[in-house]
Amino acid sequence: MEPVWLSRTIVDAIHEDQRQHHGGNAGVLNEGGIESALARARNRYEYTAADVFECAACYIFGIAKNHGYQDANKRTAYMCGWTFLRINGLLVVATPQDVLQLMLDVATDVSDETAIAEWLRARASKVRRQARVETRLEPWPVRSAARRPQRQTVF
Repeated sequence: MEPVWLSRTIVDAIHEDQRQHHGGNAGVLNEGGIESALARARNRYEYTAADVFECAACYIFGIAKNHGYQDANKRTAYMCGWTFLRINGLLVVATPQDVLQLMLDVATDVSDETAIAEWLRARASKVRRQARVETRLEPWPVRSAARRPQRQTVF
């Protein structure tokens, strides 16, 4: 079955959410970079029969490396990959420090798409579909622990 893909509207909303919570300048720096990153995952699926982890890795790598937004590209990239897996029935559980290290490795060319896919596979589990799922996210270390609670999923 074909995965549920992220739309540009969803990616822009994820970016704005990350920017609002963690800071950074608003605005698009490179429209083509964002569109290219979104097409990258779908293209990989269509032409190489990639699994959802490889597609999520394409979202993460493409958004982080293409620098489509003025700020918060790495945060947006990870959350897009996480959201893509979540809407396709998988939950990735990782500490904020592990996520931060992954994204620093992506930014410094230590981790490529294959390494990202393996990282996601190692931390993912299938979730039951429920009628209503409310998710609060905090995958990044925050400046003050009192500001926001850590990630919680409420079913």
